[in-house]
Amino acid sequence: MHIARVLYVQAVVTALALCVVWQTAQIRKEGYCLEELRREKERCETEVHSYRAHIEKLKSPQRVLHLVEALRLPLTQTAAEPSAGVVKDQAHRLPVQVARRPATSRTD
Repeated sequence: MHIARVLYVQAVVTALALCVVWQTAQIRKEGYCLEELRREKERCETEVHSYRAHIEKLKSPQRVLHLVEALRLPLTQTAAEPSAGVVKDQAHRLPVQVARRPATSRTD
């Protein structure tokens, strides 16, 4: 009976030790995942910052015109009279359209 008790206590202690080791491994695994998520967040924030800087560059009309001329993009401007339903802040804008190449038909 004494041996059975010793074996029982050893089994319980072993099970508890295994649980502690398993939980420690899980905590470590979650820590690695958390660190990777933090790095991903930093990368995304850096990317957002660079996109915002790029958008700010493109908001400059002179820079946009310079890029259009440098890339030799054909533009056409049409001056349209603002209609009565146009919002005030949009009435002064001229629509700018990029000229498109005519579609070529394929014959197979």
